[in-house]
Amino acid sequence: MNDPKGRVRSPFAGSTAVRAETGSFVLVPGPNRTILVLSVSVWEELTRRIDGSFGAESAVARCWRAVSHEARMDCSGRITLPATLRRHAGIRFRVSIIGRNGYLELLRPGDGR
Repeated sequence: MNDPKGRVRSPFAGSTAVRAETGSFVLVPGPNRTILVLSVSVWEELTRRIDGSFGAESAVARCWRAVSHEARMDCSGRITLPATLRRHAGIRFRVSIIGRNGYLELLRPGDGR
């Protein structure tokens, strides 16, 4: 459930071990009106690949960094979704969470893949 402040409860919130390891995430707009939730290490690896392919000062690399948002879980296990990403995904009050290979996708309910 997305609350009025744009926070969504993290699926990792119940595990203190996972919370300690994954307290910080990077949110980026995904394809088909989704929000991708990446671990910092996955985001850094993707950034290295983009920099290697296009150059660190390229328009592609600058755009990748500009649309990336760092997020941390609060003490209740919630992550705040920036308004720009909520608008991108069409998320208002409810959010669906889909686990993928090493990342999560957040999307508007009913937009399942």
